[in-house]
Amino acid sequence: MISPRARLIARLNQIMLPVTGRPDVLATMVWGAPDNTPPAWYDPATATITFNADQVILNDAHPDQIDPTHPLRRFDQPVLIGVSAHEGGHARSEWDLKAIRDRSPSPRVMAIATYLLESWAEAGQLRATPGAAPWLRTAARHILQFPPTDPDADEDYKRARALVAALLVLARVDAGVLQPGDTIAVESIVVATLGQPTVDDLRALWQTGSGAGGRRRRRPVRHRAARRRRHGLAGRARRPPRDAGPHLPQRRRRNRLPRRRTDRRQRTWRQRRQPVRRRLRSGWGGHPGRHR
Repeated sequence: MISPRARLIARLNQIMLPVTGRPDVLATMVWGAPDNTPPAWYDPATATITFNADQVILNDAHPDQIDPTHPLRRFDQPVLIGVSAHEGGHARSEWDLKAIRDRSPSPRVMAIATYLLESWAEAGQLRATPGAAPWLRTAARHILQFPPTDPDADEDYKRARALVAALLVLARVDAGVLQPGDTIAVESIVVATLGQPTVDDLRALWQTGSGAGGRRRRRPVRHRAARRRRHGLAGRARRPPRDAGPHLPQRRRRNRLPRRRTDRRQRTWRQRRQPVRRRLRSGWGGHPGRHR
């Protein structure tokens, strides 16, 4: 007999293809994980997304009550759907932390790159599936909770925490996930701790990967040849024309001249009815005995 948790994992796997755009990504879920376990994580080596049920499932719902495949029942667990979209953005992303580690083995650079990839993955997910915006926003507001910094804490700890808040929270505003009104308190603390010039430099950094920063949208190309060059179809063989050879069926040309109006169309309704009366009087279409 299949357990309720296994049925929930099976339903999660049904939405992996539209969420990730890849048929090879699998989903799994763990229960009873330690407190420091993240809500979910994506493993590119095994192409697996693992969910932490203790953080993504709201109200301790039973697994049989959760159905991410149903459009209306997704509203019961918006955090789970938002985290699925977030990890799907990592699966779609072309950024590789291993390549970054090979180029710069500094732990500080790796930490900054890890935080930047969070907003860059969501920006890529929004470009692929714009309908994921409300789910991503709900998950971000539920998970990213930065309380005010302890005034008695060390100055280095305050700056490090403000840097993490800028990379995780403020970067999502430019990515299109959060609204400016969602980050007013966090932005005031970050600016007061790091300074406005540092925040501007960080904003220019995360805008390079999220596609924000005043980038103009590409206009749709109306010319057929230019459109084929944009989509990489210029070198492909086109469909052969209809008159390419005698083996192809020739399409018959229709007469483009206006159809000639006959005398029957020019008759009025009473004139069209007249032959019927004559047939009735002749006897072969009407009463028998009314012959002339």
